[in-house]
Amino acid sequence: MTVPAGIGNLENLAVGGAALALGLMLGGLLYQILRAILFVMFSLPYHFALALSLPAAAPAK
Repeated sequence: MTVPAGIGNLENLAVGGAALALGLMLGGLLYQILRAILFVMFSLPYHFALALSLPAAAPAK
């Protein structure tokens, strides 16, 4: 049984996109955890913040 070449590329793209999305989410979570630890160490108030900017995610013109 043979598989068309385009299917392998599509699979790689899907797996790569999923890995990128997961890595970005986990990286953001790790950043917030480290930030919270540092704020506690310096006795500063800390509030969890999540910023999402769709215009910033758009491709540059």
